[in-house]
Amino acid sequence: MNPSTARASRSSCRPGKYLLDALAAFATPVLAHGPEGGALPTLLAATGDVPAGSLAGPSRFGGVRGPAAATEPSAGANDPDTAGRLWQVSEELTKIRFPLTSSAA
Repeated sequence: MNPSTARASRSSCRPGKYLLDALAAFATPVLAHGPEGGALPTLLAATGDVPAGSLAGPSRFGGVRGPAAATEPSAGANDPDTAGRLWQVSEELTKIRFPLTSSAA
């Protein structure tokens, strides 16, 4: 699932980050969904007809904005080496081991 970015009602104004905050204040309404739109990919993934191996996410602007739709994952998302590294880092950071099992029929 790719929920993209959703706007929140809180604003940020951090010392020394005024330019970055101003840029975010301008770009966020253009690039991000509101909370309701940001929830749609999750709802589609949970209740919609999303084919196996697909992702649910925004369908326009490179998967950043637009109506929720089933989309194909990138080549990197299907790379076994990347998946293995992500799994390894996730176990290290959470300090939880999730043994992988495979059933050969």
